[in-house]
Order: sequence, then C-alpha cells, then structure tokens
Amino acid sequence: ISPIDAYEPSYAFESAGPFTAEHLDVHSEIREAAIQDRIRFGERWAVLLGLRYTDFETDSLDILGGVPAPSRFSGSDTSSQFGLVYDLNDSVSLFANRNEAFVPRNELDVNNRPFEPEQSKQTEIGVKFDVGDSGLSGNAAFFRIEKPNVLAIAPNDPSARVPIGAVEVQGVELSVQGRLAPHWSLYAGYAFLDSEMKNESDFNAAGAEFGNTPKHSFSLISNYELQGGPLDGLELNLAYQFSGKRWSDTG
Repeated sequence: ISPIDAYEPSYAFESAGPFTAEHLDVHSEIREAAIQDRIRFGERWAVLLGLRYTDFETDSLDILGGVPAPSRFSGSDTSSQFGLVYDLNDSVSLFANRNEAFVPRNELDVNNRPFEPEQSKQTEIGVKFDVGDSGLSGNAAFFRIEKPNVLAIAPNDPSARVPIGAVEVQGVELSVQGRLAPHWSLYAGYAFLDSEMKNESDFNAAGAEFGNTPKHSFSLISNYELQGGPLDGLELNLAYQFSGKRWSDTG
C-alpha cells in the first residue's frame, strides 16, 4: 500500500503482484506423568520432591502459495522440583526451592520445523509468615530465572520468531495480604526485576535488558463485602496495577 500523507491523504492502492495466501495447521499432543511428595523431618524441617516426565508430538502443515510443506517434531524431557522449608515458629517459615520447566512450542523456524521446547530453571529463597487467626500473611523472596533458548519477534517479519539465546532474570518479590476489618480484605504486592540478555545475536546485544520486562511493578487489590440489607453479599472490588518503564523489544 502506498504511503499516506496525514495532511493530504490519497488512498491510492498499488500492488506489485498477486497476494500469496498462507494456511497453517498445527496439531500437538502432550502427555505427562508426575510424582510429588512432601516429607517432614522432626518438628521444623520439610522437604518437597517432585519429578515430571513430558512427551510431546507436533504435526504441522504449512501451505504457502498452494504448495504443502508437512513436518513432524517430537521429543521428551524430565523436569524436577526440589524445595526445603524450615519453620522458625508457628507463624514464620524460611524456604528455598529449585524448579525446572519444559514447554513445547508450536512456532516454526525458517525450515517450517517447530523450535526446540522452551526450558527454564528457577531458584528461590525467601521467608513466609502467617499470623494465626488474623488473616495476615505475606512473603519476601529473592529469585533467579534462567532460560537458555528464548524466542523473539523477528524485526523484518512480525509473524515469525527468531532464537535470541539465553535470558536471565533475577529479582525480589514482596507481598502482604490480610483483613483490615471483618468484611474488608487487602492485598499488596511489589516486584523488582533485573533482566539480562546473555548471548550476542543479530537482534540483540549481550548485557542488554530483555524486552517487555519492567524493573518495577506494583499491585493493590481491595475487596469489601456488604452485609445486611437488600445488597447483602454484594462484593465491591478495586484493583490498581503499576508497571514501570520497559524496553519494547529485545533490540
């Protein structure tokens, strides 16, 4: 389409040739089996152990300009979960955990084959508290998330994805929730994220921030339930969410 002048618009249409239609069918099957156990040691220690097996198969049929290009991709992986909890007292606990994740992807590369599944690893340490019958609870945690094979939108083709290497995000999460009155509850949460691209590529620089990842974010949610009268049981909710500045892309 020809450029349009905002002050003197002319909606002329020019085409270099016939449009080429593309049709894509993707069928995926994911089968999983998981086992998890929580084991207590003495009065204060607890261990959480988990194991998950994932098997997947993806069939795709890409028809571009009337020419079909079928492909099939399959694989499997085992991911683990390990957590440790120490109860300081009846209200406060310290925790540490390490989790792995495995997510099959349907996006296709330049050869019309699905990309390798996205893998990630998260480690976290923190403290949680729950003050008896008051309903007041919260947590503070430091975490790190590592993803070795992240995809991004291709700069020259918004419908395509390109691999950009590894991304690491570390940060702090704080949250508290409880009741200010018998029928009035409040939740507040804050997160700080420090992201970093680990690999140099044609689309990003090593050390740059990861796109769409704000350093600061904050949420506030208030809930009030009316009691008595014709509006008995009606809940009023107010939610506020703030997200700080962030880069719009990985470039």
